[in-house]
Amino acid sequence: MGLKILAPAKINLGLEIFKKNIDGYHEVDMIMQSISLCDEISIDFCKTQAIEVTSDKKINCSPKENIAYRAAQKFFDCNKIRDKGIKIKIKKNIPMCAGLAGGSADGAGVIFGLNKMFGTNLKISEMCEIGSKIGSDIPFCMVGGAAVAKGTGTDLTAIDPIENCAVLIIKPKFSFSTAESYSRFDNMKIKENHSMLLLRNALKSHSLSDICSNLFNRFEYMVDKPEIFEIKNKLKKFGALGSLMTGSGSAVYGIFDDKSKAKFCLEALRDTYEFVSLASPLCHGVFFA
Repeated sequence: MGLKILAPAKINLGLEIFKKNIDGYHEVDMIMQSISLCDEISIDFCKTQAIEVTSDKKINCSPKENIAYRAAQKFFDCNKIRDKGIKIKIKKNIPMCAGLAGGSADGAGVIFGLNKMFGTNLKISEMCEIGSKIGSDIPFCMVGGAAVAKGTGTDLTAIDPIENCAVLIIKPKFSFSTAESYSRFDNMKIKENHSMLLLRNALKSHSLSDICSNLFNRFEYMVDKPEIFEIKNKLKKFGALGSLMTGSGSAVYGIFDDKSKAKFCLEALRDTYEFVSLASPLCHGVFFA
């Protein structure tokens, strides 16, 4: 009997980037929030001694480069599991190359599911450690809720999630390359880094209006597509308290304190953009369906 796991997307409420560290990695100061937009992952045993990954959407990489495959392989290696075959099926509800951590969510979901299937009884921290070897967003996708992420993104401190709101996500047809965005950052001259203090204080006070007034994403400074800012403005015109591009893009979200306004915005814009979806904040990460 196989398992079914739901893997939530994330949005960035805050994202600042620092220059590369001694190991050549960019350090970050991020505040992330899980949302109810989820990929659906099914895992079952198979007779072949292999890892098989299929998806209902075309993924632009070889099967062994897929993050779900790599997560399964790393799980097997770390737990010294040999000669076992599994098949992983992914229903992609989270748009790809959007800054919503869809791939990382899938990787977290695979590790979470395999821990149950193989009875390895790993703690969340141990599963996060395996995931961090594959992608820096996997530990957050595993834990979920809301968290401050520092270092290379794997140093997490849990905070209270946003609540009593609706999140409308819009992705235009184009995508951005994360590597290219970081390269642009390296060539930028930044006088001083943005402080997340006001956003953190707003989150502590649970003031949705203050949270929305202090949303920040350094990657927006590298955007060369006016449509991103057009989407932000449209969301605000329809009543969003705040709007921001998430991650390295190209998805943009708006936070509404009135779900009916969010639904009205969705209906008005659903035929204009490639992807429009309404979600809500979550207090957890990957979970069994």
